[in-house]
Amino acid sequence: MEAERHEPRDRGRAEAENERKRAGKGLILVVTMLPQTVTAMVSMVPPVMANQIAMTLGLSAQVAGLYVALVYVGAVISSSFTASLITRLGPLRTSFACVVGGGLGLCLMAVPHPAAALLATAIIGLSYGPLTRVTAPHRRSPSSSRSVRPAYRLAARSQVWSRRHS
Repeated sequence: MEAERHEPRDRGRAEAENERKRAGKGLILVVTMLPQTVTAMVSMVPPVMANQIAMTLGLSAQVAGLYVALVYVGAVISSSFTASLITRLGPLRTSFACVVGGGLGLCLMAVPHPAAALLATAIIGLSYGPLTRVTAPHRRSPSSSRSVRPAYRLAARSQVWSRRHS
């Protein structure tokens, strides 16, 4: 009889706990996707405004193609040291540092000088690289899942290892 009285309350607690877990998973998804989305949008602003930027800098509009190429060169370069950066800073700090870097690059793009535009392009590219997956699917580790990027997985393993061995 005593167990019957407490059973509905326990069910309510279990349902509330499940609801909190689901909300936590949604928050994790938003927090991990937001930096990638914002950085991708930041990298595509200058090509959209290519005519206005080219007029301000005194260049031809065809330079927009060069901009995209330079952004992806920066992304490839920065993705080569992403794992060590994530290990050192952690995945969220790295992601939000990339957002801040992309924003700074976009602000620098507003300076009407070709050298500033070139530096801004490099900063945007370097900020874009850690948040993109540049490894071809057939070259990825078979143990990596499609939902978790290998660099984040590496950072998580290194943090677990350091906790165990400290």
